[in-house]
Amino acid sequence: MSVVDFFFFRNTPYRLRKKYDRLRERADRENNINKRLTVLQFLDNIESYLKGIEEGFTPDFQKRKMMKYIGQNLKKAEKMLKDKEYLAPMIRPTQQRKR
Repeated sequence: MSVVDFFFFRNTPYRLRKKYDRLRERADRENNINKRLTVLQFLDNIESYLKGIEEGFTPDFQKRKMMKYIGQNLKKAEKMLKDKEYLAPMIRPTQQRKR
């Protein structure tokens, strides 16, 4: 983490991972099963991008784009968890075909 990142509070992979882990723990404690599964699926999609940034095999411009994308989606996930009236889509079991 550079001095510029420290003073301007930019997102770094470490900060994004920390925020991701906290949101994941909050989602695990959610009582509404549909809301919990929706948020956990949302966070699972973000995790692959987060791993790519942490490993450091991407160019810097691509890393910045990915960090911005992750930061926006973490804010969406946080909003979904905080919103009391959020109606998660119903997760239905797979329907069997009648023979």
